[in-house]
Amino acid sequence: MAQIQVTVVEGRNIKRKDLFSESDPFVQIYLDDKNIKQKTRVKHNSKNPQWNQILVLNHLHGQDTLHVDVCDDDKIKYDKIGSFEIDLHELYEKHRIENCSSDN
Repeated sequence: MAQIQVTVVEGRNIKRKDLFSESDPFVQIYLDDKNIKQKTRVKHNSKNPQWNQILVLNHLHGQDTLHVDVCDDDKIKYDKIGSFEIDLHELYEKHRIENCSSDN
C-alpha cells in the first residue's frame, strides 16, 4: 500500500473565528475516503501558527484528491476556516502542483 506524506509548515494571517481572541487553528487532511483523517496539533490563540508537522495517509487506488481543511478548535466542535483540494494525478505526472481549488 502506498502512503502520502504531507508536511504542514505554517499558516499566515488565519481568519479570526473566535469573538474575543484569535483562532485556535489546526489542519486536517484526508483523501476521498473521508473516514480516515490526520490532523496537526492545535495552536491556541494564533494568527500565524507554525506546525512543522508531518502527516501520513495510506493511499488506496482510486483516491485521487487530497483534501486540506484549516479549522478553528472550540470546546464543543470546530469551525472550518478554509480548505483546498490537490489533484494527485497532476502531482504524480508533473511532480509539482500548478493549481489547486479553494473554497475561499
